[in-house]
This record gives sequence, structure tokens and C-alpha cells, in this order.
Amino acid sequence: MKTALFFILASALYPVKSSAQVDAPTDELMRLQKCYALFVRERISAKDPLWIQVQNKTKTGTAACMEIFDRAKLSANGEIKKLSNGSYDYEGMQVLNTFLRFHTSQLSIPDYGPVIGVNNQRFTRDITDSNAVSYHFLYSLFAKDAKYSDVFTKDHTFRAVRYTKNSDRNRSVLGVAMPALQQGVYMNQLNANGVNVPVPNPARSGVSAFTPTLVETGILVGLVPDDVDNSISTAHETFINSGFGFTSLNVTQHLGGGVLGTQSYLMANLGRDGFANGGTNLQRRWGKNLLSDFLCRELPALRSKDVIPEVDPESTIAYRTGISCMACHSAMDPLAGAVRNMRANWTHNTGNTGQRIKFIGERTPDLGSMPFPSKVADGSFHRRPAESRLFYRSYDGSLVHKEMEGLNELGASMAETNDLYVCAAKRYYQFLTGVNVSLADIGDINTPTMSTGEQEQRERVIDLGLKLKEHQSLRTLIQSIIQSRTFIYPDQGV
Repeated sequence: MKTALFFILASALYPVKSSAQVDAPTDELMRLQKCYALFVRERISAKDPLWIQVQNKTKTGTAACMEIFDRAKLSANGEIKKLSNGSYDYEGMQVLNTFLRFHTSQLSIPDYGPVIGVNNQRFTRDITDSNAVSYHFLYSLFAKDAKYSDVFTKDHTFRAVRYTKNSDRNRSVLGVAMPALQQGVYMNQLNANGVNVPVPNPARSGVSAFTPTLVETGILVGLVPDDVDNSISTAHETFINSGFGFTSLNVTQHLGGGVLGTQSYLMANLGRDGFANGGTNLQRRWGKNLLSDFLCRELPALRSKDVIPEVDPESTIAYRTGISCMACHSAMDPLAGAVRNMRANWTHNTGNTGQRIKFIGERTPDLGSMPFPSKVADGSFHRRPAESRLFYRSYDGSLVHKEMEGLNELGASMAETNDLYVCAAKRYYQFLTGVNVSLADIGDINTPTMSTGEQEQRERVIDLGLKLKEHQSLRTLIQSIIQSRTFIYPDQGV
């Protein structure tokens, strides 16, 4: 992302001018130049009304920047502004999609190919939007009265409204019309040509049509709450559940906690399709990436003395016996407890992989609690309450230790921390200034010593983050960074 950003800024350093206009830009014009290049990814014209107003000192560069930013505001119908001719505002589209790219780059969501599997890619992509996590941040950026804490506490996810010249906005991502899917149970049988092909198994209720609502394709122009029900027919519930007992067969169901419960983030980060046992088999990628993506806490996220009570020399789980191991495991493993009742499944059995859809389903726990972290592997781990824990050292060295149950409580607990907001400030600060601030545990003996400039930049970001926690406005955060001297002189004082 840095390489692309430098190219954009280099090509957009000055607005388009005639050869006679070569005067050096003022600080306010430089501010406008840079934010326009960042937001719109183009040069600003010297004839642009905003450029002229800033040049004439009737408007500040910061005010002009925020006007450009506000062109991506979402109206009451969830879409950006339309012009009098009915077309979408071009700069608004550019700004909205710039921040879509930015947030997607900040998240641990790998390409759907390795996550979904070669036989499930096409149709899963058509139904489950891989950008759904970023939509929560975009809504917080551009929707009226949205709070940053909503990103982790919303009880629903968002569906994209996109613009395309194709008559069908729901065309397949591969550029061909998507046929009606077939769900059900199949068996292999030789056809007239002697080729082994999957056919409906009459002994298992055969096949029924599945015609879900598809993800829109094209340029993002808006966001609306996702209330679509893409449920699989209950005629095949016995097969689909596979003994797991899903509470819903809606393959695009939101499972709670704002971004945490989106199908795309769960699918990308659960890391395994089978049952967890609380020991060797656990959704550790989920815990590790959640700490990194949203709280800027990297492993090991605890000090050695923090985990001494959790080291058990008699445990049959190898990592439970070592302090250095538990400095990582004690932070990421308990977070996996929040998703213990969830697992990946498909709308078809393996005999018909060409048109099946992968999704994350949830079951209701039917057993009681057990101590966690586990001393021994627990084959019933996935049947117990989704108890979890936030346990890590904050950027200021304080110990965060909160226990909760389920994704809704986890998201709400994260929204109470300082780290959530300071981490957001760090991400936007780096995007807008290019300065990457360290938020390492300041009291840890392993944290490198910072220079005076590095320490000052860190303190600025922490201050911005704590203020974000108070006012909850990402727009205000961005405005504060743009009007700072660091925005136009990022190399000074570092």
C-alpha cells in the first residue's frame, strides 16, 4: 500500500496548472493537494472551486479537505449523493472506494481462494461479500450520527449498493450469469458415456432449488442493513447439520458483535472446519488476528509474570507447560472460546462440490462450563457456553482482563477498552501522514527504546485515540490529523 501511496502523491504533488503558474503552494494549498490525492487518487485542478477558495484564503485547506471527504456521506437511503442528472457524484464514489481499499488492506482477510477451497470459490463469492467487514468501518465514517463503537456492537451487517453498466447488478464475479443452485444430497453414478458424475440420491430426499440473493457487483455507491434471508431448505436439514444442530440455515447470517460476526471475517479467521477441543485444536488464528486487527496488540501480548498462574507442568498439552509459550497462548486462545459454537459447513455434500456454498453456522450449547485454558483436550468444547476472555497488556502497560460470553459481549468489551480507539488512531495517522507509530507495551523490557521524535508521535496518536473514545467520530479524528502540521510535514520531528 505504501508504494501505491507514494506514486499517487508523487503524481499529484501539484494541481494541473498552465506553464505560467509555477508559484510555490502555501501550507493550506499543500494540505488540499495532499488530501485530494489521498481521497480521490487524482490531481486537483487549479480551476477547482475549492483550490481557488483556498488560494484566495477564503477557505482553509482543512475545511476544503473535509468538503471532499463529505462527498461520500451516506444519505437516508444509504447511498452517496446523486447529481441533478441522476448520476452519482464522481468524487464521492472515489472517496468511498478509497476508504474501502484502505480498510480492506488493514484486515487479516486472506484471499477467498485458500479460505474457501478450490471447489467452493465461485458461488461462495457470489453470496458472501468478502468486503463486509470493511462496510462496518465505512458506515461509521460516512453515515449520519454513527459512532465508532457501533463497528463492534451492531446486531447486523451491511449489504453493498453498487453501480454498474450491466443490466443485472447481481452478475457473477466471473462475468457470467449465475444459475439457480441446487441443494441436496448426491451420489456418484456413471452416465451414458461412462463418466462418473454426481446425481441426486433418491434415498436422501433428492434435490431442491436454492435461489439466494446475490452480492451486487460494480462500483460501491452505498450501504444498507443486510436483512436478506438466504436460508437453505429444511428438507435437507439432517444432512446439512451433520449432527451439529445449527440454530439457523441462513448461509449469510450475521452472528453478532458487529464486524466480528460477519460471515467473511469468521470464514477467513476460524482457521479450521472441524470441531475445536480447547487444546491442540483451537481457532487460534481468530484470536491472534482479532488482537492485531482491532487492538494493535501483537503476540506475545502478555509479560512472563502475567502467565505464571496459567503454566501447568502436569498438563498433557505441551504449550501449557512453558511460560514463553503461554505469553502468546494465554492472550489468543481464550478469545477462541467466543466462537467455539461455530463451524464451517457447505450447502451440499462432497459429491457435488461444483455448486456448493461454504458458510459459518452456530449451534446452541447443551453442556455446562469447563475451566479454560484447558488442562487437557475437551472433546465437548464446542458444546459448552461461548465463554471467552480479553487478556493482554495495553500500550500503556496496564493489564486488561475481561471475561465475557459470545460475540456480542466480546464486541461490547472491546468497545470499552482504550486500545480499540488508539489502534484506530494509529491506522488513520499512518494512512494520512505515512508515520507508523509503535504502540508496543511501554513497560515491557523487550520494547525497544524510542527516540524523542518517535515518542512524541506516539503520544500524539494516543491522545487522538483517547479523544476518539470520547467523541466517537472518525470524521473528527481525520479532521484533527489533516489540520496537524505532521500531515504536510511528516518528516519533521520523527
